[in-house]
Amino acid sequence: MIVRNTVPAEEVDLLMSDLLKYMYDNNAFPPGTNQSVYEVYWSKAQMAARQHPRMYTVQKALLGLWNVRSEDGDVDVDLNKPAMYIDRLRIR
Repeated sequence: MIVRNTVPAEEVDLLMSDLLKYMYDNNAFPPGTNQSVYEVYWSKAQMAARQHPRMYTVQKALLGLWNVRSEDGDVDVDLNKPAMYIDRLRIR
């Protein structure tokens, strides 16, 4: 499933600009390499994107698609509270 336009484009542009500045300031672009995936996880821009209210809304909606009750009726996991997912940065 692909969910598009969760964060408004203007905000994405600002976050991306902040993220690139952070990466340049911290020498995240090694000279002579042509990477597209970077081991950057916890920048302010990434955290702001992950915590965006619309991202939370999408996560809750997606979690609502799952049934987590076992055959005996027990609930093994609480899908009413999305957990934060982190991943590396990929620039295309």
